[in-house]
Amino acid sequence: MMNKLEKLSDYQLINLFQGGNLDAELKRKVINEIDRRDLKLSNEDKSFISNKQKVFVFLTTIFLFKYHIKIANSFLTNGNKKLYNEYWRWYSFGVGFKFILLLLFAKYLLRPNVLMF
Repeated sequence: MMNKLEKLSDYQLINLFQGGNLDAELKRKVINEIDRRDLKLSNEDKSFISNKQKVFVFLTTIFLFKYHIKIANSFLTNGNKKLYNEYWRWYSFGVGFKFILLLLFAKYLLRPNVLMF
């Protein structure tokens, strides 16, 4: 079993440990392998989107669609679904805000006769 643990990637090894469905012997072997590789069990590197990035996503929703798809999918491929969902939440807020601005612009600044009741 130890040989199979050595073949696992760091991410797979940490996920195996955090899964929690391990017997005592396998858990001890997994902990030894994590210690041997000197891995950290917590993902403290980036577990949230910064405020600067939130504002950027919020303001550039319409113009940089392909860029936003690439960034969000990189979160998903790295296994961080929480960041992926947060990123698309802020993207959706930006689209909704732009749509409301468009409606307000059409109602008060353009004043088309068709929309007047």
